[in-house]
Amino acid sequence: SHWTVSVAGGLTQATSSGSYRIPFYTSVNQPPIYVVGQYNQSNLLPYFQATATRNVRHTTVGLSGGEAVGPGNGFYLASRVLNVNGYWRYEMRRSSLSATGYFSRLSSVANAVQGNEFTVGLGGGYAYNLIRHLGLNVRYDYIQYSTAGTFHVPVDNRISIGVYFTSKDVPLSWH
Repeated sequence: SHWTVSVAGGLTQATSSGSYRIPFYTSVNQPPIYVVGQYNQSNLLPYFQATATRNVRHTTVGLSGGEAVGPGNGFYLASRVLNVNGYWRYEMRRSSLSATGYFSRLSSVANAVQGNEFTVGLGGGYAYNLIRHLGLNVRYDYIQYSTAGTFHVPVDNRISIGVYFTSKDVPLSWH
C-alpha cells in the first residue's frame, strides 16, 4: 500500500526532412563551395516510461526513467530522449528536505548531427512554512552538460530562493 508503480510503452514514428549544406574546400585561400542536398528520413522508435514511488511515514523516494521522442534543444532538433530521475523527500511538521538527481541524453532522430548530448544534475532543497499557507524555500542545483557543437557550457551552479503560497498545510518541495 506504500508503493506506486506505473509502466507505459509503445512506438513512435518520427519523420525528419530538410536540407543540408556541406562545405567543400578547393583551396586554402578560396571560399568553400557548398554541396546542397535534401534528406527525408522516417524512423520507428520505442517509447517507454517507468515510475516507482515509495511512501513511508514522512519519507518519499521515487525513481523514474524512459525513452521518447522530444523536440530536442535547437542543435539536435527532433531527438531521442533517454532520461533517468530520482528523488528523496523528508517532511517534518513545518518543513521539508528534498534531494534530486537526473541524467538525460539527446541523440538526433535524423542522424543529421552525430554524437549525443547529455545532462547530469544533482540538487537539494529546504522548504519552511512561515504561516498556514505561506512559506520560504531555498534550493541548490549542480548541472553538468556535455559539449554540443560550438556551444560549451560544462557546469552550471544554481541557487534559488523563493516565497510560496500553497492551498495545503504542508511545505512544498521541488522534485
